[in-house]
Amino acid sequence: LKSHAKMLDRIVAVVNDDIITLSELEESGKEYLSRVQKQAPADKLDDFMQQARERVLTKLITQRLISQQATLANIQLTDEEFDHHYKQNLAKMGITHEEFLRKLKETGLSEERYKTDLRNKLLRDKLILYEVRSKIVVTDEMLEEYYKTEYAEEVDEGGFYLLQMGFTWKTDKES
Repeated sequence: LKSHAKMLDRIVAVVNDDIITLSELEESGKEYLSRVQKQAPADKLDDFMQQARERVLTKLITQRLISQQATLANIQLTDEEFDHHYKQNLAKMGITHEEFLRKLKETGLSEERYKTDLRNKLLRDKLILYEVRSKIVVTDEMLEEYYKTEYAEEVDEGGFYLLQMGFTWKTDKES
Protein backbone atom coordinates (compact mmCIF):
# COMPACT_ATOMS: atom_id res chain seq x y z
CA LEU A 1 0.00 0.00 0.00
CA LYS A 2 1.52 3.26 -1.10
CA SER A 3 0.67 6.41 0.81
CA HIS A 4 0.82 9.81 -0.72
CA ALA A 5 1.67 12.69 1.59
CA LYS A 6 -0.20 15.83 0.77
CA MET A 7 0.54 19.28 2.15
CA LEU A 8 -2.67 20.62 3.60
CA ASP A 9 -1.35 24.00 4.67
CA ARG A 10 1.83 25.89 5.31
CA ILE A 11 3.01 28.78 7.45
CA VAL A 12 3.55 32.00 5.50
CA ALA A 13 4.41 34.29 8.44
CA VAL A 14 5.12 34.25 12.15
CA VAL A 15 4.03 37.31 14.12
CA ASN A 16 5.61 37.04 17.57
CA ASP A 17 4.09 33.76 18.80
CA ASP A 18 1.25 33.79 16.30
CA ILE A 19 1.29 32.13 12.87
CA ILE A 20 -0.43 33.01 9.62
CA THR A 21 -1.11 30.09 7.29
CA LEU A 22 -1.47 30.05 3.53
CA SER A 23 -5.11 28.99 3.83
CA GLU A 24 -5.77 31.91 6.18
CA LEU A 25 -4.13 34.30 3.72
CA GLU A 26 -6.20 32.88 0.84
CA GLU A 27 -9.44 33.08 2.86
CA SER A 28 -8.76 36.58 4.15
CA GLY A 29 -7.96 37.93 0.70
CA LYS A 30 -10.47 35.80 -1.22
CA GLU A 31 -12.49 38.66 -2.74
CA TYR A 32 -9.45 40.82 -3.48
CA LEU A 33 -7.43 37.95 -4.96
CA SER A 34 -10.41 36.95 -7.10
CA ARG A 35 -10.73 40.51 -8.50
CA VAL A 36 -6.99 40.64 -9.25
CA GLN A 37 -7.17 37.27 -11.00
CA LYS A 38 -10.07 38.42 -13.20
CA GLN A 39 -8.53 41.80 -14.06
CA ALA A 40 -4.86 40.88 -14.50
CA PRO A 41 -3.48 40.48 -18.02
CA ALA A 42 -2.92 36.78 -18.76
CA ASP A 43 0.80 37.23 -19.42
CA LYS A 44 1.32 38.96 -16.04
CA LEU A 45 -1.11 36.95 -13.92
CA ASP A 46 1.57 35.29 -11.78
CA ASP A 47 3.26 38.61 -10.97
CA PHE A 48 -0.04 40.31 -10.17
CA MET A 49 -1.16 37.44 -7.94
CA GLN A 50 2.17 37.41 -6.09
CA GLN A 51 1.91 41.16 -5.43
CA ALA A 52 -1.72 40.77 -4.32
CA ARG A 53 -0.80 37.97 -1.89
CA GLU A 54 2.00 40.13 -0.48
CA ARG A 55 -0.49 42.98 0.10
CA VAL A 56 -2.90 40.63 1.84
CA LEU A 57 -0.09 39.19 3.96
CA THR A 58 1.10 42.67 4.96
CA LYS A 59 -2.45 43.52 6.00
CA LEU A 60 -2.77 40.31 8.03
CA ILE A 61 0.56 40.93 9.78
CA THR A 62 -0.49 44.49 10.64
CA GLN A 63 -3.82 43.23 11.99
CA ARG A 64 -2.08 40.61 14.14
CA LEU A 65 0.32 43.19 15.56
CA ILE A 66 -2.56 45.53 16.37
CA SER A 67 -4.54 42.69 17.95
CA GLN A 68 -1.55 41.62 20.04
CA GLN A 69 -0.87 45.18 21.21
CA ALA A 70 -4.54 45.70 22.04
CA THR A 71 -4.53 42.50 24.11
CA LEU A 72 -1.41 43.64 25.98
CA ALA A 73 -3.06 47.00 26.70
CA ASN A 74 -6.34 45.27 27.66
CA ILE A 75 -8.21 47.12 24.90
CA GLN A 76 -11.33 45.48 23.53
CA LEU A 77 -14.03 46.42 21.10
CA THR A 78 -17.46 45.59 22.44
CA ASP A 79 -20.32 44.41 20.25
CA GLU A 80 -22.23 47.56 21.22
CA GLU A 81 -19.38 49.80 20.05
CA PHE A 82 -19.13 47.89 16.80
CA ASP A 83 -22.89 48.00 16.15
CA HIS A 84 -22.95 51.73 16.88
CA HIS A 85 -20.17 52.43 14.35
CA TYR A 86 -21.67 50.10 11.75
CA LYS A 87 -25.03 51.87 11.96
CA GLN A 88 -23.30 55.25 12.04
CA ASN A 89 -21.49 54.41 8.78
CA LEU A 90 -24.79 53.50 7.12
CA ALA A 91 -26.35 56.75 8.36
CA LYS A 92 -23.40 58.78 7.01
CA MET A 93 -23.85 57.15 3.61
CA GLY A 94 -27.57 57.84 3.77
CA ILE A 95 -28.56 54.38 2.55
CA THR A 96 -30.49 51.45 3.90
CA HIS A 97 -28.88 48.19 4.96
CA GLU A 98 -30.24 46.48 1.83
CA GLU A 99 -28.80 49.20 -0.43
CA PHE A 100 -25.48 48.88 1.35
CA LEU A 101 -25.42 45.11 0.82
CA ARG A 102 -26.16 45.67 -2.89
CA LYS A 103 -23.24 48.12 -3.16
CA LEU A 104 -20.93 45.68 -1.40
CA LYS A 105 -21.94 42.94 -3.82
CA GLU A 106 -21.27 45.24 -6.78
CA THR A 107 -17.72 45.80 -5.54
CA GLY A 108 -17.22 42.07 -4.89
CA LEU A 109 -16.94 42.50 -1.14
CA SER A 110 -18.94 40.42 1.32
CA GLU A 111 -20.62 41.92 4.36
CA GLU A 112 -18.55 39.57 6.52
CA ARG A 113 -15.29 40.93 5.02
CA TYR A 114 -16.53 44.52 5.48
CA LYS A 115 -17.41 43.84 9.12
CA THR A 116 -14.04 42.20 9.75
CA ASP A 117 -12.22 45.16 8.21
CA LEU A 118 -14.35 47.65 10.16
CA ARG A 119 -13.77 45.75 13.41
CA ASN A 120 -10.00 45.81 12.79
CA LYS A 121 -10.07 49.52 11.95
CA LEU A 122 -12.03 50.37 15.10
CA LEU A 123 -9.68 48.32 17.27
CA ARG A 124 -6.71 50.05 15.64
CA ASP A 125 -8.26 53.46 16.29
CA LYS A 126 -8.83 52.59 19.96
CA LEU A 127 -5.24 51.39 20.28
CA ILE A 128 -3.87 54.56 18.67
CA LEU A 129 -5.98 56.71 20.98
CA TYR A 130 -4.73 54.73 23.99
CA GLU A 131 -1.11 55.05 22.86
CA VAL A 132 -1.43 58.80 22.28
CA ARG A 133 -3.13 59.39 25.62
CA SER A 134 -0.52 57.33 27.47
CA LYS A 135 2.23 59.55 26.12
CA ILE A 136 0.61 62.87 27.00
CA VAL A 137 2.12 64.25 30.18
CA VAL A 138 0.56 67.26 31.87
CA THR A 139 2.70 68.57 34.71
CA ASP A 140 1.56 70.75 37.61
CA GLU A 141 3.62 73.58 36.12
CA MET A 142 1.77 73.26 32.82
CA LEU A 143 -1.59 73.37 34.60
CA GLU A 144 -0.54 76.40 36.65
CA GLU A 145 0.69 78.24 33.53
CA TYR A 146 -2.57 77.46 31.70
CA TYR A 147 -4.59 78.65 34.69
CA LYS A 148 -2.59 81.90 34.86
CA THR A 149 -3.00 82.69 31.18
CA GLU A 150 -6.63 81.64 30.76
CA TYR A 151 -8.38 82.25 34.06
CA ALA A 152 -6.39 84.68 36.18
CA GLU A 153 -4.38 87.85 36.01
CA GLU A 154 -1.30 88.16 38.24
CA VAL A 155 -1.10 91.21 40.49
CA ASP A 156 1.55 92.51 42.90
CA GLU A 157 2.83 90.24 45.67
CA GLY A 158 2.03 87.00 43.82
CA GLY A 159 -1.76 87.35 44.06
CA PHE A 160 -4.29 86.75 41.26
CA TYR A 161 -7.53 88.28 40.06
CA LEU A 162 -9.94 85.72 38.65
CA LEU A 163 -10.96 86.53 35.10
CA GLN A 164 -13.83 84.02 34.99
CA MET A 165 -16.07 82.36 37.49
CA GLY A 166 -18.94 80.01 36.84
CA PHE A 167 -21.96 79.60 39.09
CA THR A 168 -25.13 77.59 39.00
CA TRP A 169 -28.01 79.16 40.85
CA LYS A 170 -30.89 77.16 42.19
CA THR A 171 -34.13 78.93 42.92
CA ASP A 172 -36.80 77.87 45.37
CA LYS A 173 -39.08 77.03 42.45
CA GLU A 174 -36.63 74.33 41.22
CA SER A 175 -36.50 72.53 44.58
